[in-house]
Amino acid sequence: MNVGFYRNHQDFQYSFSFEGDNYLSIDKIVVDTRIANAELDYRWTDKWSILFSFYNSSYTNNYLQEGFEDSLLVNALEQFNSIDETSYTLSNSINISHAWQIDAGYEFNIKEVDLDLGEHILIDPDRNELATFQNPFLSSSLAKKHFTLDAGIRNSYYSELKKWVYSPRLNAQFLINDYWKIKTDVGIYHQFISQLSNTNFDQIQVDNPLWIINTSDEQLSQKSSKIAAGFVFNQSGWLVDVEAYYNKTTGLTSLSPVYDLLVSIDLFSRGSSVSKGIDFLIKKQWSGINTWLNYSLGHIENYFPDATENPFFSPNDIRHNVNLVTSYTFKNLQFSLNANYHSGLPYTRPVLVLNEEEGVEPPFLYFLDYPEINVERLRNYMRFDLNVNYRPSFNRIPRLKAECSLSVINLLNTQNVVAREYFQDFNEVTNSTNLAYIQKSLLGRTPLLLLRFYF
Repeated sequence: MNVGFYRNHQDFQYSFSFEGDNYLSIDKIVVDTRIANAELDYRWTDKWSILFSFYNSSYTNNYLQEGFEDSLLVNALEQFNSIDETSYTLSNSINISHAWQIDAGYEFNIKEVDLDLGEHILIDPDRNELATFQNPFLSSSLAKKHFTLDAGIRNSYYSELKKWVYSPRLNAQFLINDYWKIKTDVGIYHQFISQLSNTNFDQIQVDNPLWIINTSDEQLSQKSSKIAAGFVFNQSGWLVDVEAYYNKTTGLTSLSPVYDLLVSIDLFSRGSSVSKGIDFLIKKQWSGINTWLNYSLGHIENYFPDATENPFFSPNDIRHNVNLVTSYTFKNLQFSLNANYHSGLPYTRPVLVLNEEEGVEPPFLYFLDYPEINVERLRNYMRFDLNVNYRPSFNRIPRLKAECSLSVINLLNTQNVVAREYFQDFNEVTNSTNLAYIQKSLLGRTPLLLLRFYF
């Protein structure tokens, strides 16, 4: 029998202001996470075992944004999001033979989500709901000398909506000879609690994910259809792994962008995403030296018809991504260098449009319009990290272990911009409006020291 408990509590505060401006924005986030689990494994025979497990997790997120002008509170926004999930699972494992295993079982799952976006944004009561799911599942694993085959299906019955969804999957690997093998992976996956995507253009905002329950009846369950195939080569310390993939996800949910205008649209936009690409991994081992080189060529495109007529690049679309990791071990010392380069993230550049309504005066003569979404790119990303790790031995106290690690993140102190947001900059002296922007950059050179003792 195994029992576990985990808790994490975080208080986060972020302040932002413009130089020469009396306005101060403060974001406060309090997040509390708790997880408890227990499982009991009983073996009836040498070939049949039963596992009963219990799992509960709770997540609460309290967010407060306040704006001050000359130390006076001028605006405030409070948001709340909570998730509570409980599941009971009974699983059977049957060994038909030394190479063939069947797993079958049933899971009863309860999900409860509460979402409050603030007093100015009213949420449909269905967004604050409790949902129950009944999930029978079946899988089979067959391992032979020249191939392995894993196949299974998970069925989910949404009790409140009286609707079934099905999630089949298949994974296969075939050994061509001692050095080469090919692999494939296909499957359909459903997710009923999902994070709200951000198709708005305020990318400098504090990262504060919001979660909702998706419902298949409203075509809001996230359904992901995936297919991947590739090959692996392994000989004389060389490992080469190549995989191409295609993944289509439907039922994405986003807060509808407002474009600085008060328009009458649904609060939640619905959309889809298509990601495709190819991953290359090369690994080589020498005496004391390990090297990994990974290159990914990717393309991620979103489509939210409520927001725009045309598909657009996802905010996390990275066309080229290269990682190089090299480590050298000498006795109790290990040196490692990690280099990461990727092409710039997409962002949206607006244009200033003259407000032609009568009676409009500065600074409201213009508004921002977004003719195209995510067509511009930030500059490329580059970072080097260095680490030295030492694990001494204590002969007089053999059970005592220690670790000393010194790291330097962003060794070359490169400025890596990850977001850009545009705004109207009104000059009271010249009575003119210009298009300006602010950027979010990651940490510069940062040293870290870790000392750890354990038994």
